[in-house]
Amino acid sequence: MSEKVIKARQIKESVRPIIIEPPKIESFSEHTDEEGEEISKQPTGPSPEEIQKILDDKRKEAEDKYNEIIFKSKEEAQKIKKEAEVWAFNQVKKINEDYDTRLKEADLRGNQLIQEAELKARNILMEAEKQAEKLKKEASVEGFTIGKEDGYNRGDEEVRRIISVLHKISGEFIKKRETIVHETEKALIDLVLLIAGKVVKTISETSKRVIYDNILAALGKLKGRAEVTIRVNPDDIYTVTRYKKEFIETVEGIENIRILEDPNVDRGGCIVTSEFGAVDARISTQLSEIEDQIKKLSPIKNEEME
Repeated sequence: MSEKVIKARQIKESVRPIIIEPPKIESFSEHTDEEGEEISKQPTGPSPEEIQKILDDKRKEAEDKYNEIIFKSKEEAQKIKKEAEVWAFNQVKKINEDYDTRLKEADLRGNQLIQEAELKARNILMEAEKQAEKLKKEASVEGFTIGKEDGYNRGDEEVRRIISVLHKISGEFIKKRETIVHETEKALIDLVLLIAGKVVKTISETSKRVIYDNILAALGKLKGRAEVTIRVNPDDIYTVTRYKKEFIETVEGIENIRILEDPNVDRGGCIVTSEFGAVDARISTQLSEIEDQIKKLSPIKNEEME
């Protein structure tokens, strides 16, 4: 049986060299060609320049669409504004025509009442004169001085009483005429202001030009314009903020503008303040001023002043 364990004394040094063959390595050119083919087969994307050009084209397309939308919105707002102005003009014209018609009817009715009162008064005076003349004749026929004086006195008292009644009737008719005209005028003025308010509200909510023009006008009236605060309706804040730079460049003397939201300011209006004062350009304030001007032009007030 052979030994499985090799002992140290059994190992002998060999002087014959041992040759170890190196591993076989494939040529570099073969790998290079295969990898080159793989590299060439990988997909190639657009260059940075091409990507930038695509982004620029998209940006320009978006800007063109935005400008087109803004242009159409302005055109639509102008159209709505013009239609509202035409409608308001026609309504005010119709109201004026109705007012003139009612005023003429009131004048005609008042004149008729006055004429009737005058006719009645003349008849009463004529009757009084006849009665006085009759009493005079009766007193004259009787031939008594006391009776004569009494007849004259009775006739004079009757005439005075009739004249007093006539003045009272005339005064009541004149007062009634003024009341009719006053009531008609007030109703028409209220109707005009109601229509004007609705038209202004519609235009203010649909046209961005209203808030722009109001702010420019208010800035022009403001004193000490270096530091300015503009209070507007929350729905107008975006529009006003876009025009902030333009306001500074357009109005002389403005160095800085602060824009704040204020729900108490109606759309289209504004309150502009500086350290030296304030300008209230709210739509409601402007309508109140228009109402005051219309009431100052009241025909009845003018007649009373004359």
